[in-house]
Amino acid sequence: MNRFQLWSRDEYGQSSILASLDDFREGIEQGKKIVHGINVDNALTIDDKKRNWEGYFPIIESKIKQYVYGGKDVHEKDIAYEIKKDDLVSVPITELTKCIIKMYLGKLDGLDWYAENAKQKQIDSLSDINLQGKTVYFIRKIK
Repeated sequence: MNRFQLWSRDEYGQSSILASLDDFREGIEQGKKIVHGINVDNALTIDDKKRNWEGYFPIIESKIKQYVYGGKDVHEKDIAYEIKKDDLVSVPITELTKCIIKMYLGKLDGLDWYAENAKQKQIDSLSDINLQGKTVYFIRKIK
């Protein structure tokens, strides 16, 4: 049986395992809840929340296949996993075509909230400068 983990990587490149799971879907939900908690469940106004978010969970959207972000490999290259029923198959991000990457921040006013730059354009690149200094949450497959 495959096992999965929910990880985080902070602004200094330090990674932590947050949970070990039998179902990667549970890890996705936990990651989104953590991100929501740090970005939304605070005393800031909505405008301040939009300027001062701390972490994100990358969402990869495709009309053809389903993917989940898997962090960086040993060569510091971003990877994704293609979702195949109850398993994940590693795929380099560079091989994903016709996909949109969004940085999930939580729910504001009941709607999914995604990271935007200062010009209010949705951030769609894992190397965007606006992601520096933020913590990323992601799923890893372990044997």
